Amino acid sequence: ELRATLLRIDGRPYPAYNDIKDVEYDLGRFSAVVQHVQSDPFAPPSRCYVRVPLAHAAFPPECFSPPARETALRDWLTRRFHAAA
Repeated sequence: ELRATLLRIDGRPYPAYNDIKDVEYDLGRFSAVVQHVQSDPFAPPSRCYVRVPLAHAAFPPECFSPPARETALRDWLTRRFHAAA
């Protein structure tokens, strides 16, 4: 669905990209959401996030308690994602 939409709006003006905004796209083991679409070449960039179900991520419960461990896990994930991007 995401690929078809991107192919359809490719080359169109920036407002056309609002078609992908706030839609959760199932990409198999994770989903992706575009929260904000860049409105023109000088506007702030588009903002996206991915969502991975805990069952697929398979993090042990100890990663979420106490709250400092959850913060550390989130930080680690963000750094890993950034390094891979």
